[in-house]
Amino acid sequence: MTSQTDAGPGSGGADAGPGAAGHLPERPGWTCAECGTAWPCPAKRSGLLDEYVGTGAALGIYLGACLVRAMGDLDQLPVAELRHQFLGWLPRAGTRRTG
Repeated sequence: MTSQTDAGPGSGGADAGPGAAGHLPERPGWTCAECGTAWPCPAKRSGLLDEYVGTGAALGIYLGACLVRAMGDLDQLPVAELRHQFLGWLPRAGTRRTG
């Protein structure tokens, strides 16, 4: 699978986002280049939560932009499945991260 290298969220380039360096998305399949699982993988999720402590809205915006790009690449998958993959794991407002 060949990854795209254009700039922007989820591109794997300079704008691939913070958190869990090395756990970047491989497009067009949106799998983790490091561990091969669906991106954002557990390591990337943890890294993003650490990076965006106190700025959950910014994390949601970043992942929303990644979701939009993934919808173009993975148009055969249900939108609800992609939404869950990219946003469904985020903590809800008023909850605290444990561990």
